[in-house]
Amino acid sequence: MQIEFDQYLSLLTNLDEEVCKKIKEQFLLVQNNQPEALKWNGYQSKLLKSLIQTYCSNQNKIHTQIPDNVWNIISKLLNKSVMDCRSQLENQKKQIFHQQQWSKNEDEALKEICNQYISENKQFNWSDIAKELSQKFHKSTIKLTKFVRDRWINKLNPQIQKGPWDLLKNINL
Repeated sequence: MQIEFDQYLSLLTNLDEEVCKKIKEQFLLVQNNQPEALKWNGYQSKLLKSLIQTYCSNQNKIHTQIPDNVWNIISKLLNKSVMDCRSQLENQKKQIFHQQQWSKNEDEALKEICNQYISENKQFNWSDIAKELSQKFHKSTIKLTKFVRDRWINKLNPQIQKGPWDLLKNINL
């Protein structure tokens, strides 16, 4: 396992010593607390998250751009399959996204991106918009496409009529 850990560290450039120390501590916790079954324990989940976030921020990539060789190293560090690691990351993301609030800066950036699509008369491609939004904030994770789309359609679109219904609309309904 030490070999894989050293391989992982060799992928990173100009890594802060504190970050390296934190990951090393998490790695040792995982090694000392191997689960009996195939279930993920808290130590493994935290290490997976740290490894992914550190790699993505260091390489200026989003998690979907992680190459297979990096996934192979990460999976060996966690004593899991690549598929298990990717699945666990997706599950973690879903939990985070359901709890995540939108900042004013993210709202403004989403408005700007969508208004650019409108001005260029382009059809909305929500997955591209989600990626672009993520890259604007140099985040390693992308807001789920569904949440980006819902935020625009239900909250930010200037064509939304938020006032009370008039009598004619009530009758038509």
